[in-house]
Amino acid sequence: MIMDEATAALDGRQAARFFEILQARKAEGASTIMISHRLDEVFAVCDRITVMRNGKTVAALETAQTNRDEVVHHMVGDVPAPPPRTAGRASEVTLKVSGATNARLRGVSFEAHRGEILGLAGLQGQGQSALLQGLFGAMPFSSGSVAHGGKQLSLRAPGQAVHQGFAYISGDRGRDASFGGRSIFENLVAATTVREKKLLVNHRSLRPRMAEAAAGLRTKYAGLDAAIGTLSGGNQQKIFIARWLATSPDVLLLDDPTKGIDLGAKADLFALMRAQADAGATILFYSSEDAEILDYADRVLVFNGGEISAELRGDDINAVNLARAAFGDAA
Repeated sequence: MIMDEATAALDGRQAARFFEILQARKAEGASTIMISHRLDEVFAVCDRITVMRNGKTVAALETAQTNRDEVVHHMVGDVPAPPPRTAGRASEVTLKVSGATNARLRGVSFEAHRGEILGLAGLQGQGQSALLQGLFGAMPFSSGSVAHGGKQLSLRAPGQAVHQGFAYISGDRGRDASFGGRSIFENLVAATTVREKKLLVNHRSLRPRMAEAAAGLRTKYAGLDAAIGTLSGGNQQKIFIARWLATSPDVLLLDDPTKGIDLGAKADLFALMRAQADAGATILFYSSEDAEILDYADRVLVFNGGEISAELRGDDINAVNLARAAFGDAA
């Protein structure tokens, strides 16, 4: 059996059940190749680890005789540690959501600040993605209000959100991001043309801007005219992230954006997130990996059943408090 990021859309309990099935098949004599960027899963399930980089095998290790640091070193070298969390990074409220309701949300209210990375945590499917898609106009709110910079907004379609300085990056690139069969340049420039209300694309002025945006994530590609499908999944995701960063968004909506990208690309993304926040952007960040939220969010809203079950700040941002709130036992 060959499993290529098989747990990407599963929550923790579903993944645990999946691993039980793999172990049962192993006992029956089946062999499994499991491709995953989640090292906890690799160490929990695999007997041997092969590390590949740039199309070459760089290490073949026995799981019992190695550790996470060694594997990460082979994958990408030294990954930068998360920056220290800055309490009270900014005080100006730039985004205010009141009573937001749609098919998966039940009256969600909160405020977000300029320069803040606001984490959205909890089990998958508890309303985090529905909130981000609602703010982007892709899943409009049936009731409630959204104010940005003190101005009430109507977000009934993505175009309206883009014109207000909102950007949305999805982890489901096949469904939400890719213009299949089109060039890398066309995929990059799509958001900028909407944001700047361009009727015609000036290649001479836009190509350098798009190339610079892609370079910020160290994207590997043959040229801007190559088809998007020629890139690996991780490099495609870098293109879709660069697409939105090129618009210099005021509010950046990140919906599990690191699915299927390697640790080096994740480190690049998180560095860019902090740079965007330091430049004044407001960032709402959902991840299906709790560790990413715990490491990079300045403040955390935990979702449970379409509602915010807890708000974590400062030293309260830890795995225990997050789990309690996610499972309905808020501290």
